[in-house]
Amino acid sequence: MTRWFCCEHRRARSRHASVRLPNREAHRDMPRIRFTGRFCSLRVSATGFNKSESPYATSDHLSRYLRYRARRVRPCRGDAAALRYLLDFLRREGVIAAEEITARPLTPAERCAQAYAQYLREARALARATIVNYVPFIRTFLAHRFGGEPVMLSRLSARDVVRFVQRQAPHLHLKRAKLLTTSLRSFLRYARYRGDVTLDLAAAVPIVANWSMSSIPRAIGADQVRRLLASIDRSTAIGRRDYAIVILLARLGLRSGEVAGLELDDIDWKAGQVSVRGKCGRRTALPLPPDVGKAIADYLRHGRPRSTSRRVFLRSKAPIRGFLGQCAIGSVIRHGAS
Repeated sequence: MTRWFCCEHRRARSRHASVRLPNREAHRDMPRIRFTGRFCSLRVSATGFNKSESPYATSDHLSRYLRYRARRVRPCRGDAAALRYLLDFLRREGVIAAEEITARPLTPAERCAQAYAQYLREARALARATIVNYVPFIRTFLAHRFGGEPVMLSRLSARDVVRFVQRQAPHLHLKRAKLLTTSLRSFLRYARYRGDVTLDLAAAVPIVANWSMSSIPRAIGADQVRRLLASIDRSTAIGRRDYAIVILLARLGLRSGEVAGLELDDIDWKAGQVSVRGKCGRRTALPLPPDVGKAIADYLRHGRPRSTSRRVFLRSKAPIRGFLGQCAIGSVIRHGAS
């Protein structure tokens, strides 16, 4: 306790909570000041768990505590995330039991969409991100057409397909609308492959118009890339990381998800190569240009936080771990451009 709180009155107040302070090993990637703040904000919640006779802590506990806290103090950004972190930790440590979740029965539309997802995963070997993008559209399509009734794919018609796209597409961004039509074509080919549909309904899916010059260019010019790289302050750890990320994207043409998933073992310094895991888990060996290798090495030596994670690029704030997805890499680019 003295490791985290310098004031005696804070140590005394925190001892009233029966939930013991997590050991340092479990939080080795958590900077001291940030972890202390988390523990302070969670002390009242831990005391509240003592008063409850239930061995389960559920999302309802979180909602009630956050409403209670908001009535007494100004809410802080990250309170909800900190509480979820606490519950996850307590369940792993066996302090509280795992929440019992009563699974509701799937609707016919959900069961059909689930079977389609299994087909994409096992027969087509598509990436998880692709499946996550496709299946919700199909679930919505089937729910709109059949409601809660059994799904009879043989009853689908071109009119059903066209009406669904006309109803959904106007409310979606252009990119999402095109994803909607792509997922529908994929599903209708799957239905025909199974023999549930005899007609080629995939051909009936409308094409989403994409007018020339109506969207932001997908790439920036070489001069803009040079200006972006020059604007990054490489005297800081974050600057070294951001510079290495941007030059990787620019010189090797990698996807943001590929950069986020890059691991230390993927770089062969002697051979001057980097192994990139693309879609569907396929690996491709690419040459590592000297300037790119130098930027990555500079970050690894002078900017990367100490962590057990094998990811090359890590978050700068707690918890210290790799980026969760491509959106985080996009935030790095936006930060550098600003």
